[in-house]
Amino acid sequence: MLRHVLFPLVVSLLWLLAGGASVVPAMMSVMMFDAPGSTENGALWWLVYSVWAFPVLSVISAISVWIGWALARRREPTAATRALVLVPTLLPLAAVASGAAALLVSGV
Repeated sequence: MLRHVLFPLVVSLLWLLAGGASVVPAMMSVMMFDAPGSTENGALWWLVYSVWAFPVLSVISAISVWIGWALARRREPTAATRALVLVPTLLPLAAVASGAAALLVSGV
């Protein structure tokens, strides 16, 4: 699976599309602080940081999946090279999960 070019192509296109679509919410995320006293809410700050991180992490994921694929293609894929390919693709999801967890914990 790692030697075929379809996997990194599909993954990188999906992350670039998701990153491009998340630029507008990232620009509008400062409006979360319109309510009085919302600037003191740590969960909202964490949510804003995760929204801002998503487009950046999407681009990093799209690039790193190609780097990992090229490394895995040169030699027989081991567990470490498979992790090098698959783990960076999950970074944007970690940003989304951390923002959602911050909201769930704070009860906002």
